[in-house]
Amino acid sequence: MQNLIITLLATSSVDSLNPIGITQQFILQGMVKKPRHIWYFILTTAVVNIIFGYLIYYGVIKVIDVLWTLLLSKYALIVFLFEMLLGVGLFLFSIGWLIKKNVLKNKDVYGVGDNRLSEENKIKAQFKHVTPFALINIGIISTVSELTSAIPYFAFLSVLVTYEFSFVALTFVLICYNIIYIAPFVFLYIVYLLSKKEFDKIYVFFKDKCSNVLKYSIPLFLLIVSVVIIFNSIVNITSGV
Repeated sequence: MQNLIITLLATSSVDSLNPIGITQQFILQGMVKKPRHIWYFILTTAVVNIIFGYLIYYGVIKVIDVLWTLLLSKYALIVFLFEMLLGVGLFLFSIGWLIKKNVLKNKDVYGVGDNRLSEENKIKAQFKHVTPFALINIGIISTVSELTSAIPYFAFLSVLVTYEFSFVALTFVLICYNIIYIAPFVFLYIVYLLSKKEFDKIYVFFKDKCSNVLKYSIPLFLLIVSVVIIFNSIVNITSGV
């Protein structure tokens, strides 16, 4: 048990030094309508980690991997055709989103749709628009994507699976790990509350200088993802997988 505690403290401490997650929170913190809404992102990150811990501990990941291998062995063509359709759909959606944003931008240039807000209030209104639902989705996507490279967490889980725990005990251990993991996120939130005015000035400046990048970042990212999906499906179909 002592070995597990040491491993928990060491790996969770290293895992908590997550530059991508901390940067995401720093950006999102200035985009939420209410400061406390950032907890939706923080807690979602912890919950996804805990769920993944359950899946590893009870061997569900191995079962899924076996089922996926079996599915590809029998229905590979159908799977990759479906992947191609998904990629094409996402591609068209991204293009439509970019066109819509460009149309709205042109309207703003010609004064159409101007709400007559002061420049500072206009920037603030555009910037602070991330809802709790969006924060939960961002938390899920970012955490799942980072799990593939979460070496400290895998190291901890590899030790964890050698112990026999009840569900309650396992939950307690996973919660302890993730309390340490999200500690920097909580610290950043507290610092933001203590220096909110200074942080908001940074966010308004950031929004003012990088508004076009932020505005088009999500649809462009989805566009890149769609191209990767389509390319992967074509490669697998033509290779006869």
